[in-house]
Amino acid sequence: TLVLTEAKHSRTVLRYLPPAMPAFLLWALWSGASIFWSLEPDRADKEFRNEIIYAGLAYWSCFIAGQYAGLRRKSFVIGILLVSWVLLCTISIKAFFTHNPHLGWHGGPGMHSSVLLVVMPCFLGWQTLHLLGYSNDQGQRFNRVVSCMLALGVASAVAIDSRTVWIGFILQGLLWIFLITGWRKQNLNPHGVAAERSFARLISVTLGALVIALFIAYQRRDGLEGIVSDGRLSLWQEALRYVAGQPWLGYGFGRGSVRPALEGAFTVGQMHAHNLFLEVSLQTGIIGLGLFLFLLGSLVHRLLQYLRQKDIYLCVLGMVGCMIILGMLIRNMTDMLWVRAAALTFWGALGVVFGLACRSSAANTVAAKP
Repeated sequence: TLVLTEAKHSRTVLRYLPPAMPAFLLWALWSGASIFWSLEPDRADKEFRNEIIYAGLAYWSCFIAGQYAGLRRKSFVIGILLVSWVLLCTISIKAFFTHNPHLGWHGGPGMHSSVLLVVMPCFLGWQTLHLLGYSNDQGQRFNRVVSCMLALGVASAVAIDSRTVWIGFILQGLLWIFLITGWRKQNLNPHGVAAERSFARLISVTLGALVIALFIAYQRRDGLEGIVSDGRLSLWQEALRYVAGQPWLGYGFGRGSVRPALEGAFTVGQMHAHNLFLEVSLQTGIIGLGLFLFLLGSLVHRLLQYLRQKDIYLCVLGMVGCMIILGMLIRNMTDMLWVRAAALTFWGALGVVFGLACRSSAANTVAAKP
């Protein structure tokens, strides 16, 4: 309602459909159709509501909300989100000291690490804009809060026993350096010597953070090597065998669509394939996997359009979106956590990114008119 009212009074161009929505709907329709041949229709129906309908609503509503102007007007919602972030990270740190990794409502180390890989790029994007001199006085004050949120997120990542979150951080950081350096080469010296120093400081701080992340990942190398020793390779082979048994249609939407068979094949119960693409193939077949890849490609295609812009604000939004997608993919190469809170966070964050980008593009278009 606030967004519609603002669009009416300020004559702002409001876009109602987020990018890649046709691709999302195609994937959703095929996933919904798979309920009819699912091995567990009732369970597939429930999973469809949780992972498709609710995720789609989060994507759309956050896209609309991202087009709403004014940090002050959003302060109440932003405050709630920041308080939730503080509670989430504090619970993870407390779980470390109490030796209870599944303490509280943060969903355990796997789910929390997925949320970290989505939210931390958003904080990094804000810091990038601040260090390059884009933010105003109000943003300067808010930047101190963002810095604290980044530090708290890092502390909670250290506290949880996650095998892949640090690999995700490292790859996200490398991607960010590659993208921001590419933008810098195309936009030489836009703000003078001060901008050059800020850019150099930004790269230096990020490289230092990546060295620390690499050190932590090395310290946890036993956990990383455990990916092979804990039976994932055997699990993936078993999952591939089931994919070959029903390659085109799959066994019905929902994580763990062949749960009884996988649990019976291993001494330690395994309810899903522990790999995003294998799990999608098990659920919706090769057709569903193709539609899912088409959805990811559509999202990345729009983000790449932002990266080609000279406007640093749009470019940073494109970087943030690409890091979010990369982080979620890395996290789900050895597990399947693109569900529930992680899925809602992923689609909500992308919705906000696209909403902010659409508003910025509309504002630039209006400003360019004579």
